[in-house]
Order: sequence, then structure tokens, then C-alpha cells
Amino acid sequence: MLQYVKAFNRGDTNALVNLFAPNAIIDDVFLGWSGLEKAKYVWQELHESFQINLQVEDIIAQGEVVAVRYIESGKSLKAFRGYAATNKSYAIVAMEWFIIQNNRIYRHWGARDSAEQFRQMDFNG
Repeated sequence: MLQYVKAFNRGDTNALVNLFAPNAIIDDVFLGWSGLEKAKYVWQELHESFQINLQVEDIIAQGEVVAVRYIESGKSLKAFRGYAATNKSYAIVAMEWFIIQNNRIYRHWGARDSAEQFRQMDFNG
């Protein structure tokens, strides 16, 4: 999971995609259930808009399931889905779960308090 975190923090979407199985299933607040092509686009958009940084707080693994708790931080630097950039920072707790098969991420889903994130960045609406 540390490779995932390092690639995500760099905004290296090609490295992220290479960590996933070709038929991976991804669930995210901005994606719903999707595959890698849609996820790659959203990862790029999030990184460009917020320069998200994940700081690992805990990792728990049991069999093929891995859960990670982060402090997610970033800053509103570019317009995002109708919200103008505010140049304000945020920090929230975020969690992601992974199912690993054949040393690749087969399934991924995450949870974060997007309402708190948007409040800290002063996104109104």
C-alpha cells in the first residue's frame, strides 16, 4: 500500500494504474463503481485541483484485505466541478480498503468526509 500512497501523493496516475489489476473495480465518492480509465481521470482531476497528500496513520491487513487510515490534506488550487479555487487548505481523516489478488489491487473503495473537506476549503453551495 505504500507504493499506492507514494504514487498518489506524486500525482503519478500511470504508476497508480500499474498497481491495479486490469479488471479492477473501484468505488469512490466521485466515481461510483468504475474501472481504471474513469478512476485515472478523477485521480488527475483531484491532484490538479487539490494536490492531495495522504499520510498513513494505520494499516491493517488480513488475508487479501488491506485497510488504511490516513490524514488526507490538500489545498484548493484549481477550480473543481463548478467550485472556484479558494487557495484554502484542508485536513481530514480518510480510509481506503483494498482487496489484493496476485500482488495487484483488484478492488478498492474509500470513505472520506467530503462535506468537511469542502467546508474547510470554503466551498459554498
